[in-house]
Amino acid sequence: MTLKTSVGRRLLTLVSCQTAIAALLIFTAVQALSSVVTDKRQTYRFQVQSITEIGTAMEVAARLESLIADESFGASSPTRPAEGLSLLEQLDNFEARYRTHWEVVRGNTPDAVRFRTELLEAGDLGLLEKEARTLKDLDRSLAALKNDTDPAQSRWMNARKIREDLAALYNVKVAYSEIARQNVNARTRTAQFRLVTIGVLGTLLTLLLGLSVHRAISPRIRRLVRKVDRFRELGVNENVVETGKDEIAVLANALEKGFSAIAARERERTEFLAIAAHELKTPVTSIQGYTSLLLSHPEKTSILPRALQIIHRQSWRLSRLTEDLFLAMRAKTGKLQFEPGPLDMSALVSRVVSELAPLISSGPFRLHCKPDINILGDDALLEHALWSLLSCASALSESDARVDVRLNKRETWATLSVDVMGSNVSAGDLEALFTPFQTLEYECGGGIRCAVGLYLCREIVRVHNGILQVRQMSKGLSEFVMELPA
Repeated sequence: MTLKTSVGRRLLTLVSCQTAIAALLIFTAVQALSSVVTDKRQTYRFQVQSITEIGTAMEVAARLESLIADESFGASSPTRPAEGLSLLEQLDNFEARYRTHWEVVRGNTPDAVRFRTELLEAGDLGLLEKEARTLKDLDRSLAALKNDTDPAQSRWMNARKIREDLAALYNVKVAYSEIARQNVNARTRTAQFRLVTIGVLGTLLTLLLGLSVHRAISPRIRRLVRKVDRFRELGVNENVVETGKDEIAVLANALEKGFSAIAARERERTEFLAIAAHELKTPVTSIQGYTSLLLSHPEKTSILPRALQIIHRQSWRLSRLTEDLFLAMRAKTGKLQFEPGPLDMSALVSRVVSELAPLISSGPFRLHCKPDINILGDDALLEHALWSLLSCASALSESDARVDVRLNKRETWATLSVDVMGSNVSAGDLEALFTPFQTLEYECGGGIRCAVGLYLCREIVRVHNGILQVRQMSKGLSEFVMELPA
């Protein structure tokens, strides 16, 4: 397993572990919350309500005892009054409700079954037996109280016994409530312990995995930082090999490609400036030499026409090269000045071909130009674009090969096509000439010359909302195509 693959797996393990811990914490918290809600509902419904009902029944039993005592020791009629029957009926209803909803020892409700199971698991059977005896005594006392043949003294004793049974039942339910509270606290502590344990273990595990990932990633990140710092300070592009497929390797490879492109562009810029300086120096030297010759030998009037011709041609060349450099820099910064107006494209192409032909030592141009093709454009910018394009095509073509230049109109487009004959340069290599700081060597009457690439040419066409591209027509034949809206 490579280091990069190991890092990827460690990261995946770390993320999976954190996700599992979060899911487990959520599950445990939801489970604990559900248990708390269940305990709260059971405590209120099964304990609090039953104790409240027992308290109410004890008040009824006290009133019944007081009523029977009045009958037994007072001057009232021996006939049981309606109030006594109502109180006795309320006690019967209470007993029925208790056995249905709150009895533990033989109850069938979910709350009764759950609480009885807890008591049996704890081995606490005394309260269950006490509840059973108390309910049995209460049932017997109620049945005896209903017997009208018993003397008043006996009924009073039964009423008193009912109140005592209810008090005993109250004590049983209070004891049940205390046990239920202890069980709820125990379950709450267990849930808290689980949450804390999961959190601590998850934190430790995440920390260990994080340290492992850090140990695997940190050296590689530091290497990338050193690479960036050295490139920023010294312009040195150090090759950092990252053969993996993880994110750091992708970032490193992206930096490598980016820095390589920047370094290559810097080399191109340096070469471009050197070539530009050389090209500027050549016409300046010629102008200076012939000017000095004329000044030092004014009597040699025979050399005046040739000297003036050379000075004119070199100054024109210097002016054009300077203008090309100026426009290229403005195009690079997006500040190319564009002043469109009505323009006869046919006349412009014919004029540039006629001016350029005497300066090119290779084969002549062959012009096929449809007349009166008018467009909306900038005459000065398009003249520069045509000079660059035709010079490039002539330099790329084989010696003595004709350069076909065709200008036609197709629907709403003026289309200029320039052939590159006999060249072994592919269309992809020709496309590279459209990038900034590219230069092109060509041979003219004065020897080998260099010129800037076609970046400025394409930018000029772009501001005219046109298209400039190169096509591979066949082996040894490529074609530049300029399309401008007409």
